[in-house]
Amino acid sequence: MPFCSESHPVPVPSLPPETLDRHLNLDHLRQISEGNLDFERDLLEVFLEDSWLHLARLQEAIATPNPHQFHHSAHHLKGSSANVGAIQIQAIAQHLEHLARHPSFATTLPQSIPLLTQLETALHHLKTLLTHP
Repeated sequence: MPFCSESHPVPVPSLPPETLDRHLNLDHLRQISEGNLDFERDLLEVFLEDSWLHLARLQEAIATPNPHQFHHSAHHLKGSSANVGAIQIQAIAQHLEHLARHPSFATTLPQSIPLLTQLETALHHLKTLLTHP
């Protein structure tokens, strides 16, 4: 099943202002950045770059199928998103990690694919929030 990648982005609709709160825990981000907005932007840009790589690894793990790689990438995304306060991405990654632990990984694939689409959409939204403050 084909997925979009960062190099072939899907169109993302304009986001209402309240969307920021759905994507980021700003209090957490401000706390770790000590209010340094440039640092916050840099941190989120690195997070996004890393997240696109792990999304691709998750997609590859489904195509292969490789439950170990899938679990590793989901776990990594869960941790990195928690570190920057990307709450929506963290929730999706936590669900993916849970699916990766299932004894029969192949049976979780139908549930994983829509979550990867949600993850990709959340990454696009976060990128939009960063490029259009």
